Amino acid sequence: MIVCCLLGGRLCKFWFGGKVANARNKKKLLSPYSSTSLKPCFCRSLCDSLASGMESIPAKYNFSRYRISAKLGAGGMGEVFLAEDLELDRKVALKILSSRSLNNDEGIRRFIQEAKAVSALNHPNILTVYEIGRSDDSHFIATEYINGKNLRERLRSGPIPVQESIETALQIAAALNAAHASGIIHRDIKPENVMRREDGLVKVLDFGLAKLSEKISSLTEPEAVTLVQVKTESGMLLGTTAYMSPEQARGKRTDERTDIWSFGVVLYEMLAGIRPFEGETTSDVIASILKSEPADIDRPGQEIPPELQRIVRKTLQKKPDERYQTVKDLMLDLQNLKSEQDFTLRLERSHIPSLAKTSATEEAASDRTSLTTQPIENFDSETQQSRTWTNTTFTGAGKKNKVFVAVLAGLIAALGLGVYFIFLRVSADVPIESIAVLPFQNGSGDAGLDYISDGISEGLIDSLTLLPELKVIARNSSFKLRGHDDLQAAAKLLGARAIVTGRFEQRGNSMVVRVEVVDTYNNRQIWSQVYDRTPAEAQAVQKEISLQITERLQLKTGSEGQTQMAKQALVKPEAYENLLKGRFAVRQYTPESTLKAVEFYEAAIREDALYALAFAELAYTLRLIGASAFLDPGETNPKAQRAALRALEIDESSGLAHLVLAEIRRDQWDWQGADALYRRSIELNPNLAEAHEGYAVYLSVLQKHEQSIAAMRRAKDLDPLRLLTQISMGAVFYNARRGDDALAVLENALDLEPNSPITHTWIGIVQASQKSYLKAITSYDQAFKLGDDTTATQCYYGHALAMSGRRDEALAIISRFQAGTEFVSPVSLAILYTGMGDKPQALDALERAFESRDPQLQYLNVETHFDNLRVEPRFKNLLQRVGL
Repeated sequence: MIVCCLLGGRLCKFWFGGKVANARNKKKLLSPYSSTSLKPCFCRSLCDSLASGMESIPAKYNFSRYRISAKLGAGGMGEVFLAEDLELDRKVALKILSSRSLNNDEGIRRFIQEAKAVSALNHPNILTVYEIGRSDDSHFIATEYINGKNLRERLRSGPIPVQESIETALQIAAALNAAHASGIIHRDIKPENVMRREDGLVKVLDFGLAKLSEKISSLTEPEAVTLVQVKTESGMLLGTTAYMSPEQARGKRTDERTDIWSFGVVLYEMLAGIRPFEGETTSDVIASILKSEPADIDRPGQEIPPELQRIVRKTLQKKPDERYQTVKDLMLDLQNLKSEQDFTLRLERSHIPSLAKTSATEEAASDRTSLTTQPIENFDSETQQSRTWTNTTFTGAGKKNKVFVAVLAGLIAALGLGVYFIFLRVSADVPIESIAVLPFQNGSGDAGLDYISDGISEGLIDSLTLLPELKVIARNSSFKLRGHDDLQAAAKLLGARAIVTGRFEQRGNSMVVRVEVVDTYNNRQIWSQVYDRTPAEAQAVQKEISLQITERLQLKTGSEGQTQMAKQALVKPEAYENLLKGRFAVRQYTPESTLKAVEFYEAAIREDALYALAFAELAYTLRLIGASAFLDPGETNPKAQRAALRALEIDESSGLAHLVLAEIRRDQWDWQGADALYRRSIELNPNLAEAHEGYAVYLSVLQKHEQSIAAMRRAKDLDPLRLLTQISMGAVFYNARRGDDALAVLENALDLEPNSPITHTWIGIVQASQKSYLKAITSYDQAFKLGDDTTATQCYYGHALAMSGRRDEALAIISRFQAGTEFVSPVSLAILYTGMGDKPQALDALERAFESRDPQLQYLNVETHFDNLRVEPRFKNLLQRVGL
């Protein structure tokens, strides 16, 4: 045995990780589980087989507790063998790390990472891992054995039929959805990694490039095991070139939308038989991915449904923000398409073939004795029947006419059933999972009553958000589409399936409200109703409408939802009217209107001291004023806290009140308290976009950037057109030192609202972090012109001026602040001093901020403008005192 192994030393290096066999290590040549009947020269035989790529190896070889019988294949990380589990008596696929990876720590890490990634998942469309182990110096994974073909083998015979492609795509999407829900990104979706069993079940395998992020699901599963986060170095290319997303090809950070791109490439290839991006070299392929647009899929002999073409195009958008944002949304579109395809197939199968012609053509001709446009009276006889059919009369053999009429009646019944299924159903297999309430039209001709029509819409949103199985678009976004006539286009912009519209009119002492719910998938009306009430019954109408919509959509409220809906007791009409006026004022987005909203909420509370929603709205608005830095948060936050606590005394289930307290705890650097309150807010109201946004910022300041971005994407999904959500998304990218991504998001925000001053301010902040000070100054100047002249913005502006050499202008800003009486955050002043290069003054300002408990100190760890202070002992000490 020693001689054989010494002669085959280089081959044994493949198997034993470079440890050349000799007399001292001869005991290591066999696994402790090896059969005693194993011949001495088997080691070399095995090594020869592995190195030469033979399809089988000597049978009956035991490796650990497995008996290997054949080689199934090889990949970049190792070989895969068919084996038998000797303890559990079942077939397994055994993946053993190759020598190229065994001497490579990164290869071992990725191998173990793959195993942990897959073993953390439990889904019928994901390969099941039985064991992760090590035998001697060899790492291995034992998984279920799949008897089938991968998609690459299937594609060798040409494109895959449309229906089969859709079914396969749905199963791949289901696997990715489960992985993403666990914080796992595959990053190497390709035909080789998709197996289809003989029974049609699809399995996704090889999570070797999976990127693990901390589980967002821990919001609801605090005891869940946290997966180890694996970071990819910037510029590192992972994956298979033809299936890489543009951001992956550039070596940038990736997220779930990278898998959506790769999924789109695979779907395109299944349908077309070719890849959407090709080239002679790797560089050519990457250039095609970055610059070329894929051609529409052309399938001679089989038409590709336009909706399927649209789905593929959306998965292959170059910009991640323009793709599907979640696999769940992609699955919904595919499921809708599949349902319509299935129905079409059922309808086609219901067509009964034409009656077989008799061999005697003359007999068929003699049956048709006349064809006239004049109806005649029906009559029956033993030998003949006649039937009137609109204006056409058929006469002939009675039996044949009966059969013909029966066939025709059956066909009409099938068509009628089809029309019913298409136009009159809320389908069980395509449920309505998302809805948006557009602002009701004010048909009274009095703009002063807009707050009532808007208020009914907002009340509906408040009630519907309590339904756990329904995604409800936030009012900030849905109200952007006021007066939008194209409901299908509105639904696409908002990411909603159903749209609620309505009209309000006041006629003397009567109030008429018309409501309609439209399923935009097939543009049909699900439900409509007209209510004739008095203005004092506005809130009762809103509650009645929400209950009827819930019943019509056959939605379940869940225990939390039932409790909260039951607590939506009617309040005094005067209090409700003031609440509506306050909400209307907040939506004007000016300091003056926001302060006016506070007055309206306080008036509502005076009218009804047990109005929990008014207390919660007052608390949220006061916190917003302090966070906007046009009033001292030291003054506004205590008032906001008292109002939120009072709201919870009245109604403990107020998600908004929990959110306000979470924000205040964050401002007070109470990180654990904030975390618990954010989670409770989201648990009480999963559709509260502001709660997801606030939690994203909280995670961001704690430098949990991947989780933060995921939470912000959820907020954006619920509130896609809200400007502040876009800006917050840019801010968390900025905090994560992803300046290019931040600028891309902020530029999209300008598309929503070109004249937004705060967007220009944030663009300037990001540009300054990239040392583009002249560009930053231009952006700040634009922000000033549009109205953002807060002291915080002036401090950022002064920093950029000083860094660009215009120190005198920066000093002038400092002098003005010293002489004036307006509120200036000490943290903002510290930013200005860092631009001047005055570290002592900057650190003194931060100490004053600590003494006054300035909420802005929470950003110490992520604010790039403080980078030149990070080595200072005083700064490090301050971080410790703030709990960062």
